[in-house]
Amino acid sequence: MSVDVIYNAVFPEPKGAAQRFAELLALLANRREFKGPGRVSVYELIGSGDRLVNEVNPSAARLKSLLVEYDDAKYGISGTWGVHGTRDGVRTLYGVEVSCGSPLSRSRPWLDRDVDLVWDLGNVRRYTEGDPEQPNHEQLISDLQVLVELGASSIWGARDYVVNPDNLYAMYHRNPNDYRADGLETPLPKWPIGVEHIEVAAESAREKYEADDGLRLFTTAAGPIVYSPLLARGTLNMFYTYLERMMQAEVRADIEQTRASGYQTHEYTEGENKWLVVERRSDGAEIVRVDALEREGDVLTVAYEIIEPGINDIIIRELIPLAVLDSFYGGSYRRSVSQLRYRDKLNKTEDLVPYDG
Repeated sequence: MSVDVIYNAVFPEPKGAAQRFAELLALLANRREFKGPGRVSVYELIGSGDRLVNEVNPSAARLKSLLVEYDDAKYGISGTWGVHGTRDGVRTLYGVEVSCGSPLSRSRPWLDRDVDLVWDLGNVRRYTEGDPEQPNHEQLISDLQVLVELGASSIWGARDYVVNPDNLYAMYHRNPNDYRADGLETPLPKWPIGVEHIEVAAESAREKYEADDGLRLFTTAAGPIVYSPLLARGTLNMFYTYLERMMQAEVRADIEQTRASGYQTHEYTEGENKWLVVERRSDGAEIVRVDALEREGDVLTVAYEIIEPGINDIIIRELIPLAVLDSFYGGSYRRSVSQLRYRDKLNKTEDLVPYDG
């Protein structure tokens, strides 16, 4: 089965294909290793979708003329470049086709994100089967700096165009907080993500799975690119697993160290029913709903329902004793209760744990 190495990029500002292509030309003109464009095509993005121009080695004057003639949102423009490098002292050469879309074509509902530019390297077998004249993963990823310098806010490679941790094999976000939007089955907690978190999660995954060729980081001036050296045959699944664990650990540590001072509890009543809601002070977001507490002997039953995605049972069991039992009830249960029965209403599970007060 053919698997192509394709990287997609989105930019903060949508632009017409002619303008984006002109910016790419200007940038690559200063990169000696890029030779081209060898072939330039113009095609309709709406209507027929026909290819209107297909020229080989157009002159600078002809390129300028084409960009003026087709400076309209209904057109897309692509070009091919040869890229020179070295691998273990041997000269390498590979080709890349770059396609620029327009504001009319950037929305990709099946990806749940926009795409402004596609960087296509062709079949993955060229780069993973040991041919010394083909570049290795380090050169291929380092050349993506072109897109970073061009201003891309996100760059990614995903098999079958499905953006999730299993299918992704490369990811870059200029804003690290955007890693939380990468199709995770369970959302990350709403906690600030920094470059240091990305670096630690990638290094942890690399060390754990080095025997399977692990993960790699390529550092740019605007943040790291996380990628698999297996390219389109790899996955970033373990990177996101470690990132999730790290974010959850930071939320728990903050609750413990501040004694949940960043949260507040409110009581609500409707008829004979009473319940509590724990909110985050910074944005008023509701975290968890707690039913009226029930005490039987020295056991206090805490039935709860998690509201905010990304919060798990472990975090809740750090939060409730501090934000509810201590802060809201003033520690009144410390003398009479020695055990807490946590009842997760959504998952229909129970767990009895000691309560130290």
